[in-house]
Amino acid sequence: MVALDVKNLTVEYDKKPILKNLSIEIKKDEIFGLIGCNGSGKTTFIRSALGLTKIKSGTVQIFDQAPQSTSAKSCFNYLPEKFMPMLQLKGWEYIRSLSEFYNLKLDKDKVSYIARKLDFEPRDLSKNIGKLSKGMQQKIGLIGAFAIDRDFLILDEPMSGLDPFARVKLKDYLLEYKNENNAIFFSSHILADVAEICNRIGVLKDGELIYVGDTNNFISMYQAENLERAFICAIS
Repeated sequence: MVALDVKNLTVEYDKKPILKNLSIEIKKDEIFGLIGCNGSGKTTFIRSALGLTKIKSGTVQIFDQAPQSTSAKSCFNYLPEKFMPMLQLKGWEYIRSLSEFYNLKLDKDKVSYIARKLDFEPRDLSKNIGKLSKGMQQKIGLIGAFAIDRDFLILDEPMSGLDPFARVKLKDYLLEYKNENNAIFFSSHILADVAEICNRIGVLKDGELIYVGDTNNFISMYQAENLERAFICAIS
């Protein structure tokens, strides 16, 4: 089953092309990573795919539905790069409000399980978000995203602010989440993490997709020793 189907997507700002004729298909049971330099269009692509940014041409479907439709919105969850909750809220209050938005009952046992999986002590959810470190705030956003339990999870730079240990824990849980018959799409600057867990990748350069496919094949194409060096070769 196809979670995200993007065909010939083109986006312009002030008549300047930002994304140029992009096509990506993401299926269930896979983790897809989108990589590119700053300004290459990663966040614009995500926002366009979710119907949050006006597109010039092309089509986008989430589980065969328009992304703005109620049926599509009930199938995915999105965590933006700049996760900015109300800092005066406690962690539990944020996750409870998020659950209510989706008409779900707060499952404290489930939330506590996810928190521990992400190296976050559940007792710290009783603290004001504004008093937590950037990394802990990012974890609260991730806990909320996983707790809603959608078939398709979209994460923009989810590793941002996380220390190496927390990144390992997140990668482990992303794989666990994917293995529950879910699709995951995320962007990242940390290419070692992308190489480790992504089934397929898309490489953006100046608003154009220069590669979509298997991660190892991309590395082999450039006879590189890792994804970082293959990426440098590809965009040079």
